Amino acid sequence: MKRAAAGFGVNTYSYIFGGSAADTVARLADQGYGGVELMFFPGHLWPAELDASALSGLRKLCEARLRLVAVNMPNVDMNIAAAAEEMRSYTLDLLVRFVRCAGELGAGGVIVGPGKANPLFPMPRDRMISHFYRALDTLAPLARQVGTRLFIENMPFAFLPDAESLMNVIDGYGDESIRVIYDVANAHFIGEDYGVSATGSAWFIFPIRPGRVTSTILWGAEMFRSQAFQLP
Repeated sequence: MKRAAAGFGVNTYSYIFGGSAADTVARLADQGYGGVELMFFPGHLWPAELDASALSGLRKLCEARLRLVAVNMPNVDMNIAAAAEEMRSYTLDLLVRFVRCAGELGAGGVIVGPGKANPLFPMPRDRMISHFYRALDTLAPLARQVGTRLFIENMPFAFLPDAESLMNVIDGYGDESIRVIYDVANAHFIGEDYGVSATGSAWFIFPIRPGRVTSTILWGAEMFRSQAFQLP
């Protein structure tokens, strides 16, 4: 099992209430996994709770035991495309901290959602895209500065939930350092046909759960990410 597990990185979403990122990294490394995607969440991995010593220790732990593939923003309490400037500023401030933290940790990338629309009466799409682009104006150069990258994910509750619209908007922004992370489980959730090829700016991640039929051997109760992150 450990030999097979070495080819996968594990997202720590299911561990956010169970302990620190450092404890989780050690646990996953003990189980033989080759990589990890850490979720930002208070009590698990949160910039305000980590001083320079703690960040350095976590980076050394990852470098010694398994690869830190990416860090991922929490999916609550934040909206980069909100109507209210105060919410956008609050969210951008947190995302800036996440990107800086990713650089300190040596993470390969920072996964970011494009923002959420009000499902009852959504704001015009072009206005939400404009807000999203303004956030990228800050985050993309910062990511390059600290030595990481932005990965934009298709989140089913976001205003760009499907692959085509998300890739079109990212391509329209025109920054080749930004990549789309395509989550197949999220695509399934919105009923999207995800039989697509890894072309253009898109990379692919495949969460695997017990009982779900895939082309990969299933085991355990974790959610796995494939090593598609290693594409150029």
